[in-house]
Amino acid sequence: MISTPHVHVFSPYHFEIHWPAMISKAILFDMITCKSNLTVLLEEESYRLAMGYHVLAVYFEKPGNVKVRKRLLENALNASDTLALKNRKRWEIPVCYEASLAQDLAAFCRYKGLEKEQLVDLHTSPRYLIHFFGFLPGFMYLGGLEKNLHHPRKENPDGNIPAGSVAIGGQQTGVYPIQSPGGWHVIGRCPIHLIQKDQLPPFQPGDEIVFTSITLKEFKAFKDKPAKDLYHENI
Repeated sequence: MISTPHVHVFSPYHFEIHWPAMISKAILFDMITCKSNLTVLLEEESYRLAMGYHVLAVYFEKPGNVKVRKRLLENALNASDTLALKNRKRWEIPVCYEASLAQDLAAFCRYKGLEKEQLVDLHTSPRYLIHFFGFLPGFMYLGGLEKNLHHPRKENPDGNIPAGSVAIGGQQTGVYPIQSPGGWHVIGRCPIHLIQKDQLPPFQPGDEIVFTSITLKEFKAFKDKPAKDLYHENI
């Protein structure tokens, strides 16, 4: 059973709700519900929210009563919300696991003692949960990577990771939505443009991601389609 989250006050402008330090579906769902409640309880305030795996931060734009704000956050934790988790979706993201598109695939397989087919099976089996976005616009932080694929990030990050690269770092896997430096191990590439015309992907925290393996020919056929065209369904 997960212990009770707590509200921490850092300043009249900065509050945080802390859950136990772990990647947890229960914590994610609790956080989504709390976030939904806050949009109602703080409707008179100007603020922004930032989610992590186990921290929900609230940043207020104007000064206010610390005790009142702290109590509102505590109320958001204790209130129920039957609608917050009802619009979740499952998205299928195609990935081509070919060495020509995955600069670290061969080395990663050697590190882990796996054949390529084993790696692909392990990577495409889970239903990953989107916990939050960060690092880059539209970069999904996912929970659910198989333990056999956990591997430390690179000691020397790469200067240029192509957009769409699917990679593993530590206990996480994700997709680089744009070209970027990065220290994760690239094992495949998604042909879909996750960011297009300054629009972020349609995914939301709490949605599920399923990676599906495609051939190089299918990769070329998918090339440059927008994220909104990805197959998805309500869950």
